[in-house]
Amino acid sequence: MPSTKDSTHLRRRSSKTGRSVNVTPLMKLNMTKESFQTVLINKDLFNKEFVQYINSQNCGITAVKTTSDADVQVVKTAVSYSVENDVVIISGDTDVLIVLLYHTK
Repeated sequence: MPSTKDSTHLRRRSSKTGRSVNVTPLMKLNMTKESFQTVLINKDLFNKEFVQYINSQNCGITAVKTTSDADVQVVKTAVSYSVENDVVIISGDTDVLIVLLYHTK
């Protein structure tokens, strides 16, 4: 299903190219963030490692990796967790606020 952010993703990828890297928890990035992010597998592997790291810390924070529209998934996850836990959403994206208003009672 097309996303409202597809055109932004295409624009970012078309202007710059990067190379894939072996993402590990302790790696040091030797390229710009923009170059790293132009390769989708880099972003995917980074997100996977980040989620695993956060969830392994037993610090009261739960990280969830989405496979669909992140704004909707963030809100749905927060609403479901809020039944038994305090939940804080920090986002500069107004779309998250709109989706949150829609999904809350």
